[in-house]
Amino acid sequence: MNAQPEQIYIIGAGGHGKVAIRAAQLCGTEVVAVFDDASEKHGTTLLGAPVVGNVPSILQMRSLPTLIAIGDNHTRLRLASQFALDWVSVVHPKAIVDCYAEVGVGVLILAGAVIQTLATVCDHAIINDNATVEHDCRIARGAHVSCNSCLAGGAQLGEGSLIGMGASVLPGIQVGDGAIVGAGAVVTKNLDEHVTAFGVPAQVLDMK
Repeated sequence: MNAQPEQIYIIGAGGHGKVAIRAAQLCGTEVVAVFDDASEKHGTTLLGAPVVGNVPSILQMRSLPTLIAIGDNHTRLRLASQFALDWVSVVHPKAIVDCYAEVGVGVLILAGAVIQTLATVCDHAIINDNATVEHDCRIARGAHVSCNSCLAGGAQLGEGSLIGMGASVLPGIQVGDGAIVGAGAVVTKNLDEHVTAFGVPAQVLDMK
């Protein structure tokens, strides 16, 4: 991980924006401005950071490293593809990231999270509070590992997938692109792309 920059922008003035701002501030980084498409938020402040305009207005600002702090995977990935900005990762100072783990750009890692050795967290992923990503796991681009969830050694998450609060993925299991694992579920077998699974053990929900 590179050192945190002195100043950044954040896209998103919702819940993830709040925790991202605080994580950045606790690292000694100033959040110069926040951008959000909700016009009613413009002109307000969020934890001391001004919400200055919609997302496209960032292109009229001086260039600074930027984090997309939006929990919805689809929206986060869309914005990452739409805007060619200098993406920055923010890692809460109470998170543990092993020196042999690999973390991409635009990643948000929150308090109490543990990223173990030789794990890979790809661009624009979110690792939420107290989540554990064990050795040799791979978290693909834009995936979201929710609070208190656990990925055992070698688990693989597809692009834009979501692991719900308190869920567990057993060693070596693969979760497909865009798949959703419900809160508290235990994933014991591979999941296909774009399915939703709940329960212990996790079962795919029939969406028909």
